Amino acid sequence: MLHVIQERQITNVVSTKSQQLQLQVIVKPTSDVPLTYLYTPLNYGYSIALYETSGKEITDKFSKNVAVSLRYVGTNSSLQAGYLTTDAWRTDSTSTHDETANQITVHASRAGTYALLTANTVANTATSNSHYLPIIVK
Repeated sequence: MLHVIQERQITNVVSTKSQQLQLQVIVKPTSDVPLTYLYTPLNYGYSIALYETSGKEITDKFSKNVAVSLRYVGTNSSLQAGYLTTDAWRTDSTSTHDETANQITVHASRAGTYALLTANTVANTATSNSHYLPIIVK
């Protein structure tokens, strides 16, 4: 479950030349959450996109961070929230983990794909990324 920020909360975040924009915020669940060497996402994430009323997507960084809260079921103190860059998951060192409410809040500086992540251990990644070739001795 994702707590979606309200449009009135985000209008002050994205501005062009001191002019505030009317925005459309679209949040969609996505299963396009790749496993990387450092992190494994939990099943799915959320794709967050911002659009002007003209339909043009806003890709600029926000002028101030926006809180995006991701909820989970069960207990898991090792979860982290992260966002997907072109080549890897990045975690936010200022994110907060509320284990009582089962949610992690990440302070987003841009639209994009966000997910709950577990860190891969060296043993897990080494085993899954190892290739064994036969040795030929003459």
